[in-house]
Order: sequence, then C-alpha cells, then structure tokens
Amino acid sequence: MFNKENILWSSKTSSIKSFYLNFYTLNKEDFIKIMLSSFEFGVTYAFLIKVEHDNDIYHMAGTQIGFKLEDSTHLDVINDIYDQILNRLSKLIQNYNVNYVNTI
Repeated sequence: MFNKENILWSSKTSSIKSFYLNFYTLNKEDFIKIMLSSFEFGVTYAFLIKVEHDNDIYHMAGTQIGFKLEDSTHLDVINDIYDQILNRLSKLIQNYNVNYVNTI
C-alpha cells in the first residue's frame, strides 16, 4: 500500500521526497493515516503525480497540488487531495486511452 518515502534531494530550506501509493486498494481512511504520519503540520508541500502506464509510458496527472496541513482544517485538506488525485487519474486514463496503470 505505501512505501516509506525516499529522499531524492534535500537542502536547508526544502527537500524532494518520493513515495508510491496504491490507489487501486487504498481507501480514504488509509490515505488520511498515511498523510498524517508522513507530513508535518504548518509546512507547505506540493504533490506531483507521475503515472507510468501501458509499459513505460509516463504522464503527469495535472499540475502540482499544493497544500499545508493545519490543526483546524487538516481533514478537509486531506479529503480534497484524495479526491483531486482520483479525479486526475480518471481524466488521465480517459484522455490517453490508458489500458493499464503500472505505477503512480
């Protein structure tokens, strides 16, 4: 379901992390748990969703999704991100006539 992130690049002010989620079997409750254990409150993040499909074809699922988890709104933010990811994957599959998604 979830591979712990790999740090691809890091500096004093920012870092790039990579991790994989299986959205075919991941429900919203599990996604919430992963988000809460992987991201800190009060820090600004951005998701870039890269999809490999039909054996070595790659596409980005839209532009980056920026977010910041705050105590009072974190569940709304996480639910919105989850819905955005699913909608973008659906659109990518339709727009590119994807037969099989290898990785997200």
